[in-house]
Amino acid sequence: MSASSPISRPATDWTPKGTFRGPLVRELLARVGAQGRQIKFYGEDNYNVTIPASDFSKYDVILARTWNNKPLQLNDFGPFWVMYPIQNMSTSETSGIFIAKLAWQVTRIEVK
Repeated sequence: MSASSPISRPATDWTPKGTFRGPLVRELLARVGAQGRQIKFYGEDNYNVTIPASDFSKYDVILARTWNNKPLQLNDFGPFWVMYPIQNMSTSETSGIFIAKLAWQVTRIEVK
């Protein structure tokens, strides 16, 4: 994976603007040799979301490990949070059910 983690500064509907750091999901998947068309993320709170693998080629999606330089904990969306570069995306790309892709408290990933 890249030596320097990507940085994202989005504000979501429920969080203020902040700095998120973590590996690019596409690099993480490549490193472990995962191949598939869909990636399913499972949260500690029993939430899960399936995201097309093509999103990770199209966007610099990270699996955030820190927020404002503090490790994410279960009580603040951790241990991992799927974070898109919202600030670089158009309104049409982030409208509708897009927000459902921002899974937090991620504890497991399944490649299909």
